[in-house]
Amino acid sequence: MRGDEPAFTQPKMYKVIKKHPTVRVIYGEQLVKGKVSDQAFVDGFYQEKMDNLQLTLDEGKEKPSGKQDDGAGWIVVRLRRGTKEDFDESFKGTSIEKVKLAPVTSKF
Repeated sequence: MRGDEPAFTQPKMYKVIKKHPTVRVIYGEQLVKGKVSDQAFVDGFYQEKMDNLQLTLDEGKEKPSGKQDDGAGWIVVRLRRGTKEDFDESFKGTSIEKVKLAPVTSKF
């Protein structure tokens, strides 16, 4: 229903919200301003995460989910236990030294 849409019921407020930068943008600007990172890293990190999400979505569409209709209208999900191969090792080495992070976090 259109009447339940907050942007429809509170157009002035949502116009202001829409113009406001996202938390991701604000935090990225703070990292760059604090010389913790450069803009290329911030943009690349975001794009990498978006690409990973898209890949996960695409893989999910290709592989059957294990859902089965039990005949009574219930959906039965058959899950398997996760394995080490399920976990991405790409997060190793992504830490930032505390010394570099301290000037940025001390402002909050």
